Amino acid sequence: MSAYSPRSVWAFIVRTRLRRSISVGGLLLILSLWSLKNIGFSYHFDDFFPKDDEDLEFYYQYRDQLAADDNFLLIGLSTPSALDPEFLHALDTASTLLAKSGQTQRVASLTTYRYLWGNSMGMFPVPLVHPDDPERRMDDSVRIVSDPLVCGKLVSADMQTVVIATTTPDSMDLADNQALLADVEEAMTVAGFDDYHLLGKANFESELIRFQQEEFIRFSILSVLCVALISFLLFRDLRIVGLSMLTVTVTLVFFLGLLGLTHRTLNVMSSLYPIIIIIVGISDMVHFVTRYQTEREAGFHPRRALGRMLQDVGFATFLTSVTTAIGFLTLLSSPIPPIREFGILAAAGVLLAYLVTLLFAAPMMMLLPLPQKAEQGRSYFIARITNRIYRSGKKRPVLTAGVSLLVVLLGILGASRMTTDITLADGLPKHTAVYDDFLFFEEQFNGFRPFELAAIAGKGFEITDTVVLQQIDLVENYIASFPEAGNLFSVTAFYKVLNRALDGDNPAAYRLPDNAPRWNRVQSLLGRYAGPDMQLYSSADGSMGRLSGSFRDAGTDQIGGIQDSIKQFIARSTDSNQVTFRLTGTGLMFDKNNEYIRRSILSGIVIALSVISLLMALLYRNFRMLVIAVVPNTIPLLICGGILGFFRIPLDAPTAIIFGISYGIVVDDTIHFLSRFRLEIARGVPLEEAIRRTFSETGRALIMTTLILFFGFSVLMLSNLQATFNVGMLIGITLLSALISDLYLLPLLLRKWYRP
Repeated sequence: MSAYSPRSVWAFIVRTRLRRSISVGGLLLILSLWSLKNIGFSYHFDDFFPKDDEDLEFYYQYRDQLAADDNFLLIGLSTPSALDPEFLHALDTASTLLAKSGQTQRVASLTTYRYLWGNSMGMFPVPLVHPDDPERRMDDSVRIVSDPLVCGKLVSADMQTVVIATTTPDSMDLADNQALLADVEEAMTVAGFDDYHLLGKANFESELIRFQQEEFIRFSILSVLCVALISFLLFRDLRIVGLSMLTVTVTLVFFLGLLGLTHRTLNVMSSLYPIIIIIVGISDMVHFVTRYQTEREAGFHPRRALGRMLQDVGFATFLTSVTTAIGFLTLLSSPIPPIREFGILAAAGVLLAYLVTLLFAAPMMMLLPLPQKAEQGRSYFIARITNRIYRSGKKRPVLTAGVSLLVVLLGILGASRMTTDITLADGLPKHTAVYDDFLFFEEQFNGFRPFELAAIAGKGFEITDTVVLQQIDLVENYIASFPEAGNLFSVTAFYKVLNRALDGDNPAAYRLPDNAPRWNRVQSLLGRYAGPDMQLYSSADGSMGRLSGSFRDAGTDQIGGIQDSIKQFIARSTDSNQVTFRLTGTGLMFDKNNEYIRRSILSGIVIALSVISLLMALLYRNFRMLVIAVVPNTIPLLICGGILGFFRIPLDAPTAIIFGISYGIVVDDTIHFLSRFRLEIARGVPLEEAIRRTFSETGRALIMTTLILFFGFSVLMLSNLQATFNVGMLIGITLLSALISDLYLLPLLLRKWYRP
């Protein structure tokens, strides 16, 4: 026998002194607690962009030459009238204070905006509004409505919502974001604005980090309380519950200590860690404790009972931990770094939970007294349930097969209807200020889903050449024809503004010049009046320009259709020798994420099926057993896919990860069931009696662990984040369907197909 065989490991654990286990565990606990200070929280949108993608590389080049499309913070204010003098004075106060902030580069509002007016004497900047001159109020209103750079951007069409638009520096960190938000709060307080709305990267990142921290702590506490309650209801023994809670708490601290030692930062997916660690750890404990109690009830000494327990379920529980870890490791197929890291760390947490249960909790079970008759009676209640399931499944094999086939067909039909039609609002926590603010801007300003189109001058041309500008304008006008589009702005706007100014501020002249003399005149004025903003829309070398705007948050499918139409229009209406166009920006990368999600789902499932099937093939060395093990576990995945399709639940990144993860988790019950079944067969027990004994010995533990896992993951349904809610709901349903499949379909397959 190998020195590292399972039996030698079990023997080592049985011989280990309890005091030594506690001492080593105490030292590791102190080290872990000391390392917690190194854990940080982070949420950067760029982190969720798919790496090694050519569109991402182009976006970074585009951003370096021009500017990022998300370096802004908008402050929305509601008012009965945007031209009310008192309101405008308060608006000017807030705008002036924000302009002095070290976190803003530019501030624009109705009171800071200046339009150009020209005559034979030259060009003159004129204030847009005149709060101290009531006689000009009507003229100001007409001027605002006629200016596409103001109406729909700085003020809504009904003149009842006003925006202060701030431009922020690149690469702002959390401290910079918080400093900016503090400056905004101070400016709003001084100006007398109690109610305002924020939209921008700084606010999103700050609020989502705060949300992460709150959910991480809340889910940790709720998971412990939920699992403790369910454990007590199942075991009705405070000592077992106490040992279980101590084990999972120590495991969670060890895991967080590991994150601290490696200086990891937690992101939006990190709220799942506590639940995963706690419920996987408690699941291991249930299998260990129930088997240990069975051995003690049979009259074995505590140390002997511990050894027999480890021989019976120690290796099977190890295999279930490995398969669960494999489920998480399938996330390595994703090109999105936070998802890959989540898979690695969650897999490490699962294996850590097993080690803590094996090395520290298992020896401490010897301190548990012999179960009392009342406790045995309560455990027999679950045994009676498993016995009824066993008898009903045996009596009605045709019904079991028919229902299974129907579920498979419905699952396939539903899964074929799955959608990745995701909105930006889906990724924001509901019933929060950041969500309400997003909807406010969505309703008042026709959406703020970023849209960027790069214009690349052809060989021998520059972006400011007349023919190039005319084609950019042609494309811009086409995009403006879509009702979902708004806030469009390109390098052509600077020419249109000057052309209008030269025509006496005639609104009809807000267009590109229509003759050579006017073109030359506008070109000569650009350097003096366009200002530094021109550099944001035309690169220094003249090779690239930008057309930016926003779309209503209509969903990725509808936006994708619009983007396809834009590409087709460009292909048939522009000269690629003079200028080419390319979609880019954070909006495009958001859509690319969904494309990669579609691909990674299938690859994740294939990897999980392949690796776990290979593991089972090595374990059972029997093709029939491999088929028997795999078939029942595909049904829960089809049920999960069917629910997604029938209920039109969008398949975003957090929801997509459940397939590989779920397969790794649901196969655990099958491994425990088949391991016990093979153990009975190896003892010479007939087939049907082996199935009955497996139900009696293992069925109880399977029901108990599934209930704990179900209620543990159900805690996620308390989240305000829709994706987290979906993960909790779908994994819970998958676990219950897996239990039913294992208790009904698995015995049927064993009766029909198993051959020793």
